Amino acid sequence: MIEDGHPVGDLQPYLGAYGHLVALRAGGLAYLHVHPSGEPGDGTTKPGPEVSFTVTAPTAGRYRLFFDFQHEGKVRTAAFTVHTTGTRGFRGPRALRARGVHTAGLLHSAAPHDHPRTDGRMFPETVLHTDRLVLRPFTAADAQDTQASCADALTQRRLPLPRPYTLAAATAWCTSVSHALRESGDGIHFAVTDTRTERLMGTVGLKKTDWRGLTSEVGYWVSPWARGHGIAAEATRALARWALTDHRFERLELRAATADTASRKTALAAGFHHEGILRNAGFVHDGRVDLVLFSLVADDLRGS
Repeated sequence: MIEDGHPVGDLQPYLGAYGHLVALRAGGLAYLHVHPSGEPGDGTTKPGPEVSFTVTAPTAGRYRLFFDFQHEGKVRTAAFTVHTTGTRGFRGPRALRARGVHTAGLLHSAAPHDHPRTDGRMFPETVLHTDRLVLRPFTAADAQDTQASCADALTQRRLPLPRPYTLAAATAWCTSVSHALRESGDGIHFAVTDTRTERLMGTVGLKKTDWRGLTSEVGYWVSPWARGHGIAAEATRALARWALTDHRFERLELRAATADTASRKTALAAGFHHEGILRNAGFVHDGRVDLVLFSLVADDLRGS
């Protein structure tokens, strides 16, 4: 931890540690929540300047790292990108430096636009409304319902989310990761809430956004207490119309596992068109799966 060239050795405990790391695989919702080695008050762990983590990436590829920490009474987030080439774990600051990621100025960093497809652009922070729903940014108040939703057995079977899905992981998603993904240009993620009760009903969002080609991919999950009422389809329709009309996107894609009948019905109910099967294109906790590809293009709305 370095600020203006000087080591930072007075980090403050945050959620029982001197920092929390979330590793998010590029282009997906799957991520790892990692606790650092040691904890405050154990007699050996120092409050900086180094915070050490060890984690094994489940697959090779590009990962976004979000490091949440508290300094001078304020919780901050630093974002990095690392590339893994196998199943070897990557460690905290030392490994980041070894891979060419500069950690100086950490206290003032934000998620950079590090992929050429973002073209330096991002979606604006937005609130959308339907007859029954409000789509808004996640907040810390959503953490408990997010944890309950993502720890649910059906959600875990359909999505490769962290297992077990802890409250700390939910807090990281609600307060930093979802917002950093928007700021990075990758997409935008909405908390889907009930207009009347304001309770979280699920999420819908865009990812893998190509700003030059004006394309993106839709993803969603629905909380257990909100299933069976068309929530995902209603939220997806609102998001799609906003992206294709307000932001003049040309194409949105939606992918669902062939065995995920509910998600496939949601795609059709939201107005998406079936295109075909992507063989061995996805994975869940149980292994690789074929995905059904759906799409919605700007002309679909112009003709409706």
